[in-house]
Amino acid sequence: MRVDLTNIFVALFLTILGYYYGLSNGEFSVDKLLSVSNLTVSFCALIVAIKALSAWKNQFQHQEQYKSLVSAELCFKIYCSSEYKVKEECLKARQKQGIDFSLPMNMVDQRNDKKRDYQKSWKELEIHCRDFVQNNSYLSPDNIGKKYTKAILDLHLELYKPYECNFDKYHEFIFKKGEDTFHNYRSR
Repeated sequence: MRVDLTNIFVALFLTILGYYYGLSNGEFSVDKLLSVSNLTVSFCALIVAIKALSAWKNQFQHQEQYKSLVSAELCFKIYCSSEYKVKEECLKARQKQGIDFSLPMNMVDQRNDKKRDYQKSWKELEIHCRDFVQNNSYLSPDNIGKKYTKAILDLHLELYKPYECNFDKYHEFIFKKGEDTFHNYRSR
């Protein structure tokens, strides 16, 4: 038998009932019967309140987990898309300016803002969905950012060949894998 709060309250109620019966020397009066019934109703109300609060707490936790997952998934998609846009702009700049190209600061700032948003939502996931974060560390902003940054830096190399670039493969892989991972976890 599982020991939980309900079992403890039932045992306590039966103990009090036995105590009242012992005080009355085996005789029940209407007064004592009413006090025992009041006690019974109070215990029942207490049990219902505890069950309701427990259910509410579980629902609240689930709701927070779901919100943080949806937020992280959205930030993940936006961040990956921003990295792809940066790569496209880098290719355009390389064609115009050569290997010593530079991107407009507003584009770099926008990408960094998207990464910070994703990092913030990932931190929220660490609070609400620890198992998700531990099992899917490859989706962390730092891990993804390292690979994207390396691919962008490769564009500055003189020997860079777009058809040999792993950026598109990685982007497609991580985007699809992340999308599937978030969806599968959220649907559980």
